[in-house]
Amino acid sequence: MDADGVIARTVEVFGSVDKATGWLDDANLLLGGATPRSLLSTPEGREQVLTVLGRIDYGVFS
Repeated sequence: MDADGVIARTVEVFGSVDKATGWLDDANLLLGGATPRSLLSTPEGREQVLTVLGRIDYGVFS
């Protein structure tokens, strides 16, 4: 999935562009303190972001 696809998935999970944008730009402990947006430039980073989004979507926050 490309970066645009990950962003679209983020909007799906959070239900709004504003919430998705906030999440993409906030440091995330599950991503080693990086912002999700900063990881979208590599396939590995996008996979990490999608994994965290999957956990959020299924209610697994830890």
